[in-house]
Amino acid sequence: MANIEAVAHDIHKAIKGLGTDDKKLIAAITSCSNDQLIHVARVYKEKHHKHMIDDIKGDTSGDYRDLLVGLCTPISEYRAGVLKSAIAGVGTDEGALVDVLAHASNMEIQVLNDAYSHLYSKKAVDDIKGDTSGHFKKALENILGGRRNEGMPYNPAQVESDAHELHKKGEGKIGTDDDHFVKFFTLNPFPHIYEVDKAYKSKHGHDLRKACEKELSGDFLRLMVAIATPKAEYWANRIHHAIAGAGTKDNLLKRAFILNTPQELTAIGHAYKNIHGKSMSEMVAKDTSGNYKNALEALCRRAGI
Repeated sequence: MANIEAVAHDIHKAIKGLGTDDKKLIAAITSCSNDQLIHVARVYKEKHHKHMIDDIKGDTSGDYRDLLVGLCTPISEYRAGVLKSAIAGVGTDEGALVDVLAHASNMEIQVLNDAYSHLYSKKAVDDIKGDTSGHFKKALENILGGRRNEGMPYNPAQVESDAHELHKKGEGKIGTDDDHFVKFFTLNPFPHIYEVDKAYKSKHGHDLRKACEKELSGDFLRLMVAIATPKAEYWANRIHHAIAGAGTKDNLLKRAFILNTPQELTAIGHAYKNIHGKSMSEMVAKDTSGNYKNALEALCRRAGI
């Protein structure tokens, strides 16, 4: 566990005076979890009478700055900020909405809603309802309601019944009962969804993701497929999408490293290797540069990938 006072000291030492000791700054920040960094910021304020994030902003720039600031921001506030940015201005960044909400637990939704209301004096669900439509909107409303039945015990009979009903309301009929898909994917616990996925594949020869692709479309499809995909696999594919081809989708890449804990990044790195046959850390390093690259590499090392 990081020594909070020592980390606060190292961050201050790295950025005080002329120039910045980026190596020390990166090492200090990436040695801590988000919860630890919140404590570091409090100690920093007590000792130096300045806001740590403001000092970091003043001594860094670009994607490097955004990554460090994101890592130091309370995760509920960061999630709220991503949602607000996703719906700000003309158009909507639906991918960002899905990234934040698809795998969120009820508790994560509760603290996200509280943070959003505190920061923006509005309810997240009201803002998102105003910027989305159709069954995509309905599904997001359900998720933001934080009503997943997370205490639902494993029930083999219910697994088989739900697999049957999803086929009956989708591939097994002309047209699709979209409301049924909304309720199944937004109200059931994730372990149950993954068990239904196995049962569906055993009975129909393909998984729920393929079933969704056959029956749904657009952003609604994107959200349902995301929920049907285990979190580590989902993020492995999102990181690959961020760095594949010409250019780098830096907002997505930063989001992936900020939203996921070191333990989750470990699982994501293993999933990346299994799916894409390459080291995630090496591929990320090839697509980035400078202190931004160094910070991402440090996060990968901390995750053991």
